[in-house]
Amino acid sequence: MKLINRIKSSFIQRIFLSLFLVFVLLFISAFFIQGIIFENYFVKNTVSKNIQLIDDLLDSTDVSTIEDDLISYMKESNTTSILTPSSEFNDGLVTLSLIEITVVDGDNEYSIFAPNTENTAIELGQVVSSVSYSTSLGDYIPVYLKIGTDVLINSRMGMISDIYQDFIPDINPQSRTVIVGNVTEIGLQSSTSNALHPIISNEILNIITQNYKDVGNFKNGFYYTTTDSTNQNLVFLATSTINSEDYILLSVYSMENIEFAVRNASLINIYIFVVIFSILLIASFIYTREFSKPIKFINKQAKKMSNLDFSSEQIDYNYNDEFGELVRNINTLGANLEFSIQDIEEKNEMIIKNIENELSVEKNKRDFISGLSHEIKTPLAVIQAAAEALENDIFTEESDKKDQLKLIQKEVSRTNSLILKMLDVYQITDIGNSQRKIDLSDTLNKSIESHQSMMNIKNIKPILKSEETFFVCEEDKFELVFSNLISNAIKYSPNDAELQLSLCLKNDIITFTIKNFGAKISENDLNNIFEPFYRGDKSRNRNDGGSGLGLYLVNQILRTYGSECKVKSTDDHVEFYFNLITD
Repeated sequence: MKLINRIKSSFIQRIFLSLFLVFVLLFISAFFIQGIIFENYFVKNTVSKNIQLIDDLLDSTDVSTIEDDLISYMKESNTTSILTPSSEFNDGLVTLSLIEITVVDGDNEYSIFAPNTENTAIELGQVVSSVSYSTSLGDYIPVYLKIGTDVLINSRMGMISDIYQDFIPDINPQSRTVIVGNVTEIGLQSSTSNALHPIISNEILNIITQNYKDVGNFKNGFYYTTTDSTNQNLVFLATSTINSEDYILLSVYSMENIEFAVRNASLINIYIFVVIFSILLIASFIYTREFSKPIKFINKQAKKMSNLDFSSEQIDYNYNDEFGELVRNINTLGANLEFSIQDIEEKNEMIIKNIENELSVEKNKRDFISGLSHEIKTPLAVIQAAAEALENDIFTEESDKKDQLKLIQKEVSRTNSLILKMLDVYQITDIGNSQRKIDLSDTLNKSIESHQSMMNIKNIKPILKSEETFFVCEEDKFELVFSNLISNAIKYSPNDAELQLSLCLKNDIITFTIKNFGAKISENDLNNIFEPFYRGDKSRNRNDGGSGLGLYLVNQILRTYGSECKVKSTDDHVEFYFNLITD
């Protein structure tokens, strides 16, 4: 049952099983057809051979050599034969034994004379079918006689055979009777003492009674086939003139020889069939397994592809057949699918990143606007309060009024600076057309020089370590980066502090570091220091003049170049740093 289920589930095994069954059916059909063809072939070959031998015998024999020539002929033709003068054949050999049998047909009892030969086997109780004429003595002479399954007499044209010539004068031609009954008694009428071979005597009876069919003619005579209860014979009857006397040749070839040859050929075919069947069975099993291997592997790989699994290597099948073409197409399909899926995944990642960036930018804008609104409200509130006080003459002294006007100017200036910073934020994310290759060490030196006065006020000593570091960028944006980081370090460093700056290139990576000693940033400030408008509770407040956008601007600029500013704080210093990839 398991094997049947395997065959049902395997297309290749079904194909080979079908072809195998077709072969078996064709072989069996050929086996039976071959039996018929072989038999016809052997019969035709035997007839042709015997006719040629008969012609040779009759053309070459002489009265003095008849016996020797006949023996040679019988050996070569494998027949039982007689060659006798026509007079002896007609006069002496026709006197055959007759058997008187009693047949009961209903209430009637009939005495029928039947020919008696060595091959005649009549038994009590056998069924007899006969067409007979009665004699004056009440006996019956048959023109057709069948006992059991053997037809003994089948006279053509209803003529009475010569073996009954002694009874002809007593026959009543008007007494034709059909008799069908059983044998109740068997008696012997007469006998002869001739020493004929039983087969010859039986065929003489068939010839005399004309009990033969399928007649074929040849130059010297004719041939026919006869069948009795046990044997089938091929009979040749030829006439010729030898030394001015007419002779008759009666030759009987037993069909058992042909049947024996056919049986042997069939047996050989069976052996051949068994051998071929075994070879085909083993070959089909082996070839089916080998034939199905690439298909199973292809199917396995295709299943993996359907699950988007491209981890396996490409199918290895180096033959230029249909499977080879299929394998190459599947490999190409797999490679294209893998490339397309990777491309789609990369694009999806880019889309997701873009969406995340857009969302982040949008959030930053909302946070920025929210912070900006908060930052602008304070100076506007101060300006409004001072203006209302002046309008309502709350301050009477000129000095107080001047102080209020100075306060209004200061807040207007602060608000203007805040708006300019806001414009910078919106502009820095765009990479302009002014990009060029610059030496960042020159830009850093310019920024340090522009802050020298601020460092002198607090007696801060800058220590610079730099080298040529060329980078493609907009110089004014990196001036802003360096300026914001330097000013931030100066602002939150104590007097007489040390400021270390480093700009170096290693393995195509530019690294900038700035350390201000004597300062420290809390953990909470470290997490939020790059947020817009953020000021630390202790070290950052709006009275410092800062907008809270400096470090935010630094990071926004660096992100446009694929970098980001980071910060770390120790017990004695604060360090800001970032990296740039030069390629």
